[in-house]
Amino acid sequence: MKYNWKKFVAAMLCVVMLLSLCACGSDSGSKTDKEGDSGEAVSVSGPVTIEFWHTRAGEHGKLLDEQIKQFNETNGLGITVVGTYQGSYYDVLSKIKTAYGTDTAPVLALVGAGGIEELAENGALKDMSAYVTKDNWDVANIPESLRYYMEHYENQIIEFPYLVSSAIIYYNKDYYTAEPTSLENFAEMAEQITANNPDIMGMGIGLDTGFIQRPILRSLGAPGLTLGGGDKPALLDDDYLVTHMNDWKSWIDGGYCATVDAVDSITKMKNSFLSGKLAAYVASSADLKQVIEDCKANNINLGVAKFVGYGGYCAPIGGGGIVALDTASAQEAAAAWEFIKFLFEDKQVVDNAIRTGYLPYTISAGTNADMVAYWDENPQTKVAYDQLEYATYNEWSVYLEQWRDKIAAAFAFVITDESMTPEQAVNFLRTQAEAIFS
Repeated sequence: MKYNWKKFVAAMLCVVMLLSLCACGSDSGSKTDKEGDSGEAVSVSGPVTIEFWHTRAGEHGKLLDEQIKQFNETNGLGITVVGTYQGSYYDVLSKIKTAYGTDTAPVLALVGAGGIEELAENGALKDMSAYVTKDNWDVANIPESLRYYMEHYENQIIEFPYLVSSAIIYYNKDYYTAEPTSLENFAEMAEQITANNPDIMGMGIGLDTGFIQRPILRSLGAPGLTLGGGDKPALLDDDYLVTHMNDWKSWIDGGYCATVDAVDSITKMKNSFLSGKLAAYVASSADLKQVIEDCKANNINLGVAKFVGYGGYCAPIGGGGIVALDTASAQEAAAAWEFIKFLFEDKQVVDNAIRTGYLPYTISAGTNADMVAYWDENPQTKVAYDQLEYATYNEWSVYLEQWRDKIAAAFAFVITDESMTPEQAVNFLRTQAEAIFS
C-alpha cells in the first residue's frame, strides 16, 4: 500500500494549529496559511523571496550561484532566489518530506527520478501549465525525450528537465582502435585487448541499476524495471535478468571485465582508467568535463563512444528536474516561474553545458552558435547529446527507489560476492517484490 506522507503531514499540521489556537488564540504562521494559489497564473506584484533547494556542489554549485546572482540583479521584479545545497537527490527528497507544509519548505527544488513520482503521487507538486500558457512558452523547444516527467502526470506540467545526462563509454584510444557498436562487440574487443595486454583490463561496467543496467535490459527486450504504469515489478517472469547476469559474470570470470565493487564502483573504475589499468568503462556523461581534464593530466588518450546494449546502441537519460511545491503562494509560484524561464534561456543552458558536462536541455541551445562552436572544438562532448533521439528515462513508478535498490542488490549477489546464482537472485527479487508492490 502506498504511504501518503502528504496526508500524514497535513493531519499533523492541523493538530499543531488547533493546539496553538487553543493555547494562545493566534495564527500559527505556517506556510499553509499564506496567500492561497488558485492555480491561475499571476504576475509578480512586489518583492518576493523564494528558496531553491538543489544538489549542485563544487564547480557546479559555483556556476549555479553565479546564475542566481545574475537573476537576482537583473529580473527587475523584486524577486530574490536563495539557493541552498542540500546534498544528493535522496537528501533533497527526504528534507522536502520533512519540511513540507511548514515555513522551512522550499518553493523550488531539484529532484531526481523516483522523487518526482513520489512527490507527484502525493499531490505535492505545483502544476505550472497556467504559466506556460500565459507566456506562450514553447514546450516543444525541449527535446521530446526529455519531456517524459514534465508532462507525464495527469496532463500537468510538474517538472522542468535541468541536469540532463546520459551514459557513455570512456575508452583509451591506445587500446581501442574502433568504437564498440554493440555490447557483444564491446566484450569481444575487451577480451582481445586483455589477451594482448595481460596487465590491462579490457572493460568495466558500473552497477547503477536505473541508469546503466535498465537500458541494457531493455535492449534484450525487457519493458523496463516496472509494469502496469509502475504498479507492478518487471523482470521476474522472463530470462532478461538471468541472461545479462550470466553474460556479465562470464566477462568478469574471463579476466577482461573489471570486477564490480558494490560501493562506488564507477569512481573506482574511473581511477583505474586514469592509472592506465582499465581500457574502457561505462559511466555518466555528467562527469565528462572532469574526465577530459583528468585524462590530460594523466596522459590518457581519451575516446568517447555511444552507450551500447545487446545488438546495437541504446541509452538512458538521467539527472534531475526542477519542481515547484504546491504549497507555494501565488506570488511565490509567479516568482518561481520567472526563475525557471531564466534558467531556460539559451545563454544559461549553454553555459551549464559547457562548464559542467551536462547536456543542453533545449533545442535552441543545441543549435546556439556558442554551443555549436564548442562542440566543433570538442566533439567528444556532443556524443551523449546525439543519443537523446533514442534515449529513455526510468519508467514512472512511485516504487522506483525501492525496487531499483533491490535489483542492484540482486546483481551484487551474483556479480560481486557470488553468493547467488542468477536464478536465485530472481527468486530473491520475487520475495522483495511482494513486500514493495503489495
